[in-house]
Amino acid sequence: MRFEWSGRAVGVNQRLQPSARGRRLMLTAKYRAFKDALYYTFLPQWRNARGVKMVDDVTITMTQASRHDCDALVKPVIDALVKVGVMHNDSQVVHICIHRVPKRGAEDQIEVDVAEQGNATC
Repeated sequence: MRFEWSGRAVGVNQRLQPSARGRRLMLTAKYRAFKDALYYTFLPQWRNARGVKMVDDVTITMTQASRHDCDALVKPVIDALVKVGVMHNDSQVVHICIHRVPKRGAEDQIEVDVAEQGNATC
């Protein structure tokens, strides 16, 4: 199953900020907006995949064209896949393969291939 997204990515390095009183850390508005954008992009793609069911052991192959470190976008992408219902929990991910390609244009691009363990092409 392939999921595609393009827009302005926000990595985990921009994820947290101190609360108003400075006692706790909170998600930044940019990071929440990015996670929501992933969710609302992935959801119709998941609903349109007929005959595909939730997988148990997951291999994720991610191709990203962005200015971020290759590991900075993994957590928000996995969180979006869990929220959409592709898997129950991020603990089901047994293998992640990331391909970073040169960024072209103004937008970041992410392509995610999700496969059951053993069926991956990484």
